[in-house]
Amino acid sequence: MWKKIAFLTILSVFWQNTQAFHDISSNSKFGEKVSYLIEQNILEDGYQLRPLSETPQLLFWKTILSLQEKQLVSNQQTQQFLEQKHLPKKSLFNSIDKHSALKIVLNQVPNIDHQTPNNATKALRIGVFQPLDFQKFNASKILTRKEFLTWIYNLKTNKYKIKNRKQKHKKTTPPTKTKTPSTSLEKVYRDILRLANKHHTLTDEKKLKIYNAAIEAMFKEVGDEYGLYFSPTENKVYEEKLDDEFVGIGVYVQATPQGILIKDFLPHSPAKASGLKVGDILTKVDTLKYSEKEKNEFLQNIRGKENTTVQLEFWRNKQKKQLTVVRKKIIIPSAEIEFIQHKPVIKITNFSKHLPEEVLEIFKKHKTKLQQGFIIDLRNNSGGYLNSAARLSSAFAQKDELMFLTNYQNRNIRYRADEDGALSDYKDIIVLQNKVTASSAEIFASFLQQTKRAKIYGQSSRGKGTIQQIKTYPNGASVKVTIGDWRPVNGQSINRIGLTPDKKFPFRTQEQINQNIDPVLNAALSDL
Repeated sequence: MWKKIAFLTILSVFWQNTQAFHDISSNSKFGEKVSYLIEQNILEDGYQLRPLSETPQLLFWKTILSLQEKQLVSNQQTQQFLEQKHLPKKSLFNSIDKHSALKIVLNQVPNIDHQTPNNATKALRIGVFQPLDFQKFNASKILTRKEFLTWIYNLKTNKYKIKNRKQKHKKTTPPTKTKTPSTSLEKVYRDILRLANKHHTLTDEKKLKIYNAAIEAMFKEVGDEYGLYFSPTENKVYEEKLDDEFVGIGVYVQATPQGILIKDFLPHSPAKASGLKVGDILTKVDTLKYSEKEKNEFLQNIRGKENTTVQLEFWRNKQKKQLTVVRKKIIIPSAEIEFIQHKPVIKITNFSKHLPEEVLEIFKKHKTKLQQGFIIDLRNNSGGYLNSAARLSSAFAQKDELMFLTNYQNRNIRYRADEDGALSDYKDIIVLQNKVTASSAEIFASFLQQTKRAKIYGQSSRGKGTIQQIKTYPNGASVKVTIGDWRPVNGQSINRIGLTPDKKFPFRTQEQINQNIDPVLNAALSDL
């Protein structure tokens, strides 16, 4: 187990109007209340709220603390607060009853009339309850999320001031006046599109390119090198990668000026079965020729519906070739074990949601064979969920052992294992990495290396020491924005530097690739 953090990494912000939760209409009265709480940094946006479901302790206390602090409070801060206050150690996901909840909500109002006979009447008098709420109030019932957030909205928009547990330490500063431009930038943006459309026919594809260019410029201006916008189609592909399945031809690729280079194959790849080889360079998909500027469109055209065909044109050893591949649903195991020269090699392709369980299942099946040491291949692994990196690291960690550190909203958080992991006794490990190894893969590799459990063979990793968060919109599009950074156990950032291997190897030559010679793997097998 490990202390949870709700961030995503890899491949994230362009807000138009604040969106409420995916399952709430922003035009409804409740949707307007939710949008207000989001704008006030009391409520976190971006997922399913389920308004009629019970209110869990985590949502309740996180909202109360955000109300006090005048800023959004993290899950980690909420847990630390409860521990400091020695509050009942109930699960943070257990529900809360209306009697207990209302008592705590009313406690946020200083100088409340204590002569009032009961809390429901107090709530009615100060505006937390409307008359209908008062009539229907049943103290023994479980509080729904809609009821709770309506209380908080009423309290926040009421004339009563909220208690701030840091108020006595705060210095007040006069508000800063800002000048509002007479013409909004949004209007200028819309006018550019409208006027351009009069002289040029802007297709949906062209408009999407304009949106992308505008968003990329915004991220560039704020200095976010990993900020990205995903169209609904692109976001679907991205989510498929993390959900461990998609429809395609089953290849790992790299964009080059000449075309799309085939780097490796996924298990049960239809492309490999049809005769495509590592080192081939794709230059045409059906009728679409490759252009480095249009590489995303090129890659999207490789995908399609299951059991449809795609015509590929490619170069192999300076010869142009053609091939037809049938697209298939690819179920991607994030981790697989292979025995090479009777030695176990665990290949981890990405840090998906289910990766920790997959790795533990491998150890359960092959426990005896893994006790003498094993190889973990993280090459071409660009990362995935930060949660998965933390959970997998905790499987190898001992209780209270530091796994990594994060800095988020100027708060430094040290992540330690809550208990001895199921694999904490394993130490004779060799990790393989290359220049593509990044993000969550670097978190896991750095933990094994810096705690002396493993040695790293290969090239320096990519050096992605930042954390991104993804916000998804109702139309299926999403943005990814950098919100913090992480550091390994030694506290030194690897951002733009990468993890230095214990045994460094040059990149494979084209001849070695053609002859299927893998010097890094061969050295690891020899040393294991």
